[in-house]
Amino acid sequence: MKKNLGRIVLTGILLLALMVVTGCGKSNDTAEQGSDSGKLSGTITVAGSTSVQPFSEVLAEEFQAVNAGVTVNV
Repeated sequence: MKKNLGRIVLTGILLLALMVVTGCGKSNDTAEQGSDSGKLSGTITVAGSTSVQPFSEVLAEEFQAVNAGVTVNV
């Protein structure tokens, strides 16, 4: 029983180490980031529960203030 538990623990540690090493690897993504002008435009329509409508309206106003080319309909 202890022998099997030791193998399970060792396997778990090895898998965890493998995930950490894989997650820390260098990305090969060659796409250029930040190439757009950062300007947004268009219309966003928000539909949902009336319980969150006041929050949605406040967020829509703030979003429109920051992004002048966007219209948000709640």
